[in-house]
Amino acid sequence: MSISVKMIALVGSLLAVAAGAATEQSAIWPTFEAESFYDSYIRGRLHVGVSMTSSSAKTTTAPADTFFLGNLNHMKPEERNEKGLNLQYDINDYIALSFANDTHLGVSLWNHYDESTDGSIEIDGMLFQVLLQYPFRFSDNARALTPYVGCGLMKLSTKWTDASWWHYGWSSPSDYKRYGDGSEDPHDGYSRWMILEEPSWAYAFSIGLSFQVLAHLDLDFFYRRVAVDDIDATFHIRHPTGIILREGSFPVDFSTLGFALRFVF
Repeated sequence: MSISVKMIALVGSLLAVAAGAATEQSAIWPTFEAESFYDSYIRGRLHVGVSMTSSSAKTTTAPADTFFLGNLNHMKPEERNEKGLNLQYDINDYIALSFANDTHLGVSLWNHYDESTDGSIEIDGMLFQVLLQYPFRFSDNARALTPYVGCGLMKLSTKWTDASWWHYGWSSPSDYKRYGDGSEDPHDGYSRWMILEEPSWAYAFSIGLSFQVLAHLDLDFFYRRVAVDDIDATFHIRHPTGIILREGSFPVDFSTLGFALRFVF
């Protein structure tokens, strides 16, 4: 047998031995597949859904013999439920970030002498929070019940809406209907309006309980307390000889109750 043939046979034998060793080695050492981005950062962490809330103001009446502004001395909540987007991202089992734009507060402002409203203030908010949570697990792979506390900031927007009788200078709603005949012309040259100095941010604190209904569905119940600086306001009265200005403020700290239904990715 020539040398070249012997060399080819030797190389073939070595390759066969190497292949057998590799097969044997793969049976001893397990192989690992890299997790996808979705599995690592989205699955079981991201909650997306809708929430419904109801908010009420903390202070509704001015202290005795005082007024918020002019003759306004008490506020009445306007009944309204608000719906919005509710998001949560779990950084880990104990810390989460959340966002919600489901907050609305409406209060009408009333004067003390004839029990009529001059107008209303509306506040809408977008909430950004950090949550501290503790999951109670009822099986190895499920997170079924999670109480939490949260704190964060709420971005506010405010709006003042005049009552027509008040804006057009009438002394009462009944006079506006009786003598004004629904007219929007200023009464004897009088008109009134309010300008609010909007607070931009407020501190928010919350407690809640999230319940995992299904593998990809949770139900979240929460209570929030929003600490808003008093809203400064300037009251303008236009009359035939000029404009009179009066300044005051309205306390609008409020609390919110609500629930959210969310899909868990």
